[in-house]
Amino acid sequence: MCAALALLAAWWLGAPLSPILLSCALVISLELVNTAVECVVDLASPSPHPLAGAAKDVAAGAVLVAALFAVGVALVELLPRLLARL
Repeated sequence: MCAALALLAAWWLGAPLSPILLSCALVISLELVNTAVECVVDLASPSPHPLAGAAKDVAAGAVLVAALFAVGVALVELLPRLLARL
């Protein structure tokens, strides 16, 4: 949903679409990797283990970092154009 909104805003503001598309693709890709890591960890370690929790946390952290950078890309690309229109 947020990706569609960001792409629509980029199109409306005349911002380049490629940084927005790449940021969205990175976040979605890391979400898929995070899901795969969680499934593999659950399969390999059905009982709680500190390393299993660490693997899940690191994968989720990668998604968080990518999402924060995607917000940064949106701010750099979209905010100046939005402020110029207002």
